[in-house]
Amino acid sequence: MRRYLLAAINIVFCRALLASLLLCWFVRPTHAVGAKLQMQSVVEVFAVVPASVVELSSSSLYMRVGEHKMLTATVLPTTCTNREVIWTTANASIARVDEHGTVKADRIGVTKVIATSGDGMASAECKVVVAPAYSVQECIFEDVMIGPNPFAGVLRITNDEFRYGTYELVNSHGLIVRSCKIEDRITEIDTNDLARGAYLLIVTNEELQTTETVRIIKN
Repeated sequence: MRRYLLAAINIVFCRALLASLLLCWFVRPTHAVGAKLQMQSVVEVFAVVPASVVELSSSSLYMRVGEHKMLTATVLPTTCTNREVIWTTANASIARVDEHGTVKADRIGVTKVIATSGDGMASAECKVVVAPAYSVQECIFEDVMIGPNPFAGVLRITNDEFRYGTYELVNSHGLIVRSCKIEDRITEIDTNDLARGAYLLIVTNEELQTTETVRIIKN
């Protein structure tokens, strides 16, 4: 009797084990699909968004030797993964650029500054034209004011740089219609009797023998 009881127990145990194995077999794919979907969601959350456009604050710069100017760059879209900007220049001997977008003009010439997105997917260029540093003539006449222009009756020359100079007012036929010395901070030229039209005002610094010519209009 005991032998038959043990045999029955073994049969029940084997059937339960077989049922468990079958259940695991059919349930396993469902769990695998769920895990795969969960992993796909994680990948989508951390997906890399590439840069598409780099926008610069200016497409061209006109600079003098020794001058500094600042460029700013915006990487789009705003959701892109890497919004870092890498600055380079086509010719560093003409103009250099640092990691902040500050451009320094070193030598006369034409070059370009390039702003590239951190992932290398987008870039933009700014043309840089470097001219000579301010000449002696430009420095002398930098603070000399001539106006108003256009003018009606009285034309004024205002300067803080020199007191020993002359002016000549020349009409469209090349004739000098007014001329005088510049000895005060403000020199007034009465032109009420002159015809309307374009004139050239030639201002000369006698000490340094430099001349500035300005085209003016009388209404």
